[in-house]
Amino acid sequence: MPNEEPPPGWTHNEMMELELVEISLGHTRNNTTHMHGPEEGHLKEGPDTGERYEYYHVLWIERVGVIAYRKGLGRIAKDHWEAQEREWMDLIRA
Repeated sequence: MPNEEPPPGWTHNEMMELELVEISLGHTRNNTTHMHGPEEGHLKEGPDTGERYEYYHVLWIERVGVIAYRKGLGRIAKDHWEAQEREWMDLIRA
């Protein structure tokens, strides 16, 4: 949430470069009052108005040599994700 304190050792001004991998496209009703509405609907940067909220499920990975370790997962609004420079990669899940 925007008003939460940063983790110990971090400041709000620090930028962190993440490597994210697109997993799948998803969507839900864009209704913040409905129990199945998007969790991020209450955020200022949350979904735009409209009937559907579309997003990509993504993995946050960290590479160590040729191995990519999963650090986390989440979702990113479709329009924000598609505005980024992207490239194809092959990952083998083990």
